Amino acid sequence: MKTSISFAMALIATTAAWIFTFSPLAFLEFSHALADALSVMVSAWIVKNLNYRDKGFTYGLHRREIFSILINVSVMIITSFLAVVFSLQELMLRSYGENELPLILGSVTSAAFMTVANGKYGIKEHALADLIDYIVGGVTGTVMVVTGFYLLNPIASLLLVGVNTYFATPLLKESYYTLMEKSPVDVSRVQHDLKEIEPSVHHVHVWTLCEHMRVATLHVIANPYDKLEDIEKRRVMLEKLLKEKYEVNHVTIQFETKGTDLATN
Repeated sequence: MKTSISFAMALIATTAAWIFTFSPLAFLEFSHALADALSVMVSAWIVKNLNYRDKGFTYGLHRREIFSILINVSVMIITSFLAVVFSLQELMLRSYGENELPLILGSVTSAAFMTVANGKYGIKEHALADLIDYIVGGVTGTVMVVTGFYLLNPIASLLLVGVNTYFATPLLKESYYTLMEKSPVDVSRVQHDLKEIEPSVHHVHVWTLCEHMRVATLHVIANPYDKLEDIEKRRVMLEKLLKEKYEVNHVTIQFETKGTDLATN
């Protein structure tokens, strides 16, 4: 609740700053606050229903985390484009606003609320990134009031767009990899390590459902006359390696007799 209130208050403060100044930097802070407020709402939804397994969602709804990230990044991309347009317009028309007090107050207020925001699934990281942006906004506004150099507003806005884009790109990249089930580790190395314990290991697959949920499946050839307790020992050793060395949370091992494997890569 405290975190939700912090992001909501930051959104209100930055919205007011933008309404009273209509400056590119104020708009950028407002858009960032809007993106993170939406992200926090989705994150709260995630926490509430993370292990929801009804209606066929047998792995739960862990990939809602990716949905949260995509919303955040999408809003940032759209609003950053608009911020660039507003900044270039001010630079070309030389129509700089001179009322920066709302920007300073909005930035300082938002930064203060971000210092108490906390939470899982990237919320704390978002709060830290926002805190930096709001500090930059507050300092920029103060410098403009003291020096009268109002050209700094669109310039700072363009610089922050570049910084935000730099930090948003890896998030978008990782989200794409997760949705496409790209392995977070070198599968050939995983298979090599597993084969040192069990030479018959094959069809090894490792992927992520979300940032904190890794899944692995593999096949192992077993003698039909092996005792169940011996097979169990082999399973435990393989799972232990995957969990301790590669941080795999969920392991599925298929034991089969030679010549009965119907699976394909």
